[in-house]
Amino acid sequence: FKNITIKKDDFFLHFESIYKQDENLLLKVAFGAFNKPEHCYLHLDKTIDFAFKEPFKIQENIKAINELKEILKVQFKI
Repeated sequence: FKNITIKKDDFFLHFESIYKQDENLLLKVAFGAFNKPEHCYLHLDKTIDFAFKEPFKIQENIKAINELKEILKVQFKI
């Protein structure tokens, strides 16, 4: 796992931490608009689910989540 930040013109995606217990993975990410970042935990299994709360559905968050899903599909084959 690498602490990576991806910056685009109008959003960012930052992989903060990953936690593993048995086959369960929990990924902590920050993403969205530069002036209003979201911090969320994602449970990774055969699907990607927000663990505690859903982020606000603003345009920058949606773009960042789509970028995140593409990365996770490649890395974890989800």
